[in-house]
Amino acid sequence: MIDEQKLTDLQMHGQDIPWLLAHWAEARPEHPVLVWEPGEGDGRSWTYRELWDDVRRLAAGLTQ
Repeated sequence: MIDEQKLTDLQMHGQDIPWLLAHWAEARPEHPVLVWEPGEGDGRSWTYRELWDDVRRLAAGLTQ
């Protein structure tokens, strides 16, 4: 028999990607989370806050 509570606890129920980004954007807004270093040209980095803002803008654009 499957213990539903243990399964829910293991899967960190409710802690999906949007939840995690929002959490860390609030907890550590200026901490770098993503760094792009291409073989050529300029790189770029995103803080948690910048990534969360960009993700929300993209999602809003997709709903239109």
